[in-house]
Amino acid sequence: CPITLEQPEKGIFVKNSDGSDVCTLFDAAAFSRLVGEGLPHPLTREPITASIIVKHEECIYDDTRGNFVIKGN
Repeated sequence: CPITLEQPEKGIFVKNSDGSDVCTLFDAAAFSRLVGEGLPHPLTREPITASIIVKHEECIYDDTRGNFVIKGN
């Protein structure tokens, strides 16, 4: 998790921005605190909206890119 720098106990996938196909795994509790405090996305500094939160089955790890991406992209 980019917030806690630890492996999440309970994870949540979040796109890096609304138009991005890259998603990042965050600790759900840490990300929830950001949302509750009205803070921006910790990697892109963009506003956090419901549209950037994705279901775990929608993200896969892309070995060639070295990160999680939205399936089909």
